[in-house]
Amino acid sequence: MKFQDLGLEADLLSALTERGYIVPTDIQAQAIPLLISKDTDFVGQAQTGTGKTAAFALPMLHKIKADSRGIQALVLAPTRELANQIESEIAKFAVNKRVNTFCVYGGTPIGKQIGDFKRTRPQILIGTPGRVLDLIRRGVLDFSECKLAALDEADEMLDMGFLDDVRSILDCMKTDYKTWMFSATMPREIRRLVDDYLTNPEEISIQKKTLSNEDIEQQYFLVRPGDMPEAVARLLETMTSYYAIIFCRTKLDTKNLSDALNSRGFTADCLNGDMSQDQRDSTMARFKRKDVDLLVCTDVAARGIDVDDLTHVINFGLPLDNESYVHRIGRTGRAGQKGIAISLVAPQDERKLRFIEKMTKARVEKKNLPTAQETRDALISRLSARVIDCAREADLRDPGLGAFSQSLEELQRDDLVRALYMLNAAEKLEHLKRRERLDAPERGGARTGRVESGRGERGARPERGGSRAENMQQDGRNTRPGFSRLVVNVGRNTSQMPFRQFLSGFARELDVQERFIQNMDMGQDATTFDVPDRFVDRLVATKGIVFGDQTLRLDKTAPIGNESGRAPSPSSAPRRSSRPRARKFADNRANG
Repeated sequence: MKFQDLGLEADLLSALTERGYIVPTDIQAQAIPLLISKDTDFVGQAQTGTGKTAAFALPMLHKIKADSRGIQALVLAPTRELANQIESEIAKFAVNKRVNTFCVYGGTPIGKQIGDFKRTRPQILIGTPGRVLDLIRRGVLDFSECKLAALDEADEMLDMGFLDDVRSILDCMKTDYKTWMFSATMPREIRRLVDDYLTNPEEISIQKKTLSNEDIEQQYFLVRPGDMPEAVARLLETMTSYYAIIFCRTKLDTKNLSDALNSRGFTADCLNGDMSQDQRDSTMARFKRKDVDLLVCTDVAARGIDVDDLTHVINFGLPLDNESYVHRIGRTGRAGQKGIAISLVAPQDERKLRFIEKMTKARVEKKNLPTAQETRDALISRLSARVIDCAREADLRDPGLGAFSQSLEELQRDDLVRALYMLNAAEKLEHLKRRERLDAPERGGARTGRVESGRGERGARPERGGSRAENMQQDGRNTRPGFSRLVVNVGRNTSQMPFRQFLSGFARELDVQERFIQNMDMGQDATTFDVPDRFVDRLVATKGIVFGDQTLRLDKTAPIGNESGRAPSPSSAPRRSSRPRARKFADNRANG
């Protein structure tokens, strides 16, 4: 089956052809003809990365009336990254139609957003629940012409605490609209939302895929987080060839890692949610042309990437959920080709591999990282081969070659060898002098090539200096699993608000519900707090938000041994106060 068989109008088919879309995914093949032909509520259950955006965007565009300038369709997404991506995808599908789209989300000045919205007059509005609800309450949005509401990643909106906001938004819609809901899972709360707001919905469920591709070899390397950039470089240096995607958890990691690799002589581009669509398109074009060998990206930014001939997928740390792991590594080993999936795993995350093996029904083999000597040998061997090949292929009739040779007559053979070495290898080899081995010790019992269910005997705990309280502040043991500790440049010296008022206002400005901000400690000049890991990259990238008289700057608190980090060192971080942990406030909720 092809897209032309789904009943889409010519303008949309033309846009799909221009983008190289030919064969629909399972959810697209089943949902698109149904949503085009029927005026119905709809529930589509399919895992992340299966093409759900096109599954609702194309029939939505098919139904939009271009001559009407009111909002005809609303799309809600859990994060601003996903909302931006959806808006970009819809705009590209609509390139041959007179349809305007607009995206709204928190973390940006609302006044400018309102002005841009009024100038754009979109027929399709995409946004995060908190900002959409805020605009409704301000009287900015008019849904009198709205016929469709699409909820993407509904279970993610539940996990992030947005379901009450979603209900409030749907309550503001008129009675004769249709709701299309897409979700990877169908927990009880989502099913209750379906029962409350959808009428006799058509339902499609795409079978959850497990990885059974024998063409993918899965490997992992145990390495401390601070050594991961060097570990990636050593692995690449010892490969004979590669065309790879490297997945990182945060946007900051994508930028830092791609910069580090380029400084070592590799060709890498990064792809993340901070980039404009033009930048994303340019980056993807370079990667598809193989002008660069490495694409360093986040999971959200990688959605929609379709490249069939990747030799490697590298996980710069394990993803937060196992389904993301399956989706990541499924990008290699396609079209009958062999692929290698490499995971750099921190010692504390090694236990997660047991669940990954169970889910993928495949072995994840533990390997040792290349030593400095092995990396050095590989680099010199490759350089020597390049020099020999160049010497054999050189055109002796090239007039420039004669002039160049004459200019070097005073140099002896050893001088030329040294010069070649200094120009091509010395800087790379300098990095290898620091450590012979990068493999991290295991936290528990030995793992001999497989994940074992037993934990084994715990090794001797290293000596620590300082008090227990100081150590907890340093290594984050007081931070719950799945949460990260952040620091912001606002404290008692810069905010005179009572604690409760500060928390409420702070959460509202960051577009995060209060209940997700925990363990908040106010110091004199800075405040530390815990948030779920899924918020970290968005919050750290936050720019231009003014709280009181202070422009907010957020960062991760520095882990042990990372004195070079931008966050304050543990000794200068605000002391843990006697204040109670931030509670889940039922009243005065921030608009998330």
